[in-house]
Amino acid sequence: MSIFFPLPDGTGLLYNMTGFSDQPRPIGTLPIDIPAKTQHTETLRVHNWLRVPQRFIVIREILKPDRPDPATNLKGFDYIDVPGLSEREYKLHFEAYKEGNVHSKITFKNEQSGEFQFYFVTYKVSAAGVIDTIKLTAPVRQSVSHTIPLFNPLSVSVTLNTQLHNSTEISLLPTFTVPANSEGLFSFEYMPLKAGRSDAKIVFNSIDL
Repeated sequence: MSIFFPLPDGTGLLYNMTGFSDQPRPIGTLPIDIPAKTQHTETLRVHNWLRVPQRFIVIREILKPDRPDPATNLKGFDYIDVPGLSEREYKLHFEAYKEGNVHSKITFKNEQSGEFQFYFVTYKVSAAGVIDTIKLTAPVRQSVSHTIPLFNPLSVSVTLNTQLHNSTEISLLPTFTVPANSEGLFSFEYMPLKAGRSDAKIVFNSIDL
């Protein structure tokens, strides 16, 4: 690039200019705390600095852990259109079935010009909380059954170990297998031995989920 400055005496000054551009900085770095087995939606704002509309392809990358984990899902639309000199909201959906830290990079790139903008999003996934509270009522020494849906998002079958806490009035299987990419229905029975209220907890464990 060159710039010429004409002078009153008919001469001029010519400058040759050379510049270097660094990579853009992230629009934001977002730390998010979330329990396992809970869906989370984060809103990212996508900017258009031009006067004409831009279409951005959305590149969703999981940087860490290094190896893909099928128990972690990071989803959203593959493209977003933003009018000139405006911005739009992009919905990023995340769900993890296991505890751990997930570092991701979300890039919005104009495929024609190559220009882009991006976010770093870090998820700290803690132990799953209570998924549901089940209320059962039955006469003394009479049983009532209940079914719990359990989803397996993996491409292989998963065996869950069951643990029962604070109750001798519930009968259930010690293990339960859910087929790949399927929902299994786990059934148990409750038979109270005396009148009154009682509280119990059923926990499902798996090294894969």
